[in-house]
Amino acid sequence: MAARKKGFTFESGMAELEALVDQISGGELSLEETMKLYERGRALGARLEEELAGMEKRIEQIDLNTAEITAFEEKDYGV
Repeated sequence: MAARKKGFTFESGMAELEALVDQISGGELSLEETMKLYERGRALGARLEEELAGMEKRIEQIDLNTAEITAFEEKDYGV
């Protein structure tokens, strides 16, 4: 996963992406401005996907750890 920029959160990234979409959808920008915002949006989207992939891995690890603990308790304690 890419290093976190100071102050970046998934929520702040989504808010920025939504703002970019609103600006582009407004139709008041030049083609060059639209392309710059589009490029920023694509990069931001990739960053958000990385964040989600990292969270999915954490969830998988938590589930794996929970399954191991449950199996241990069932085996040793009959829980």
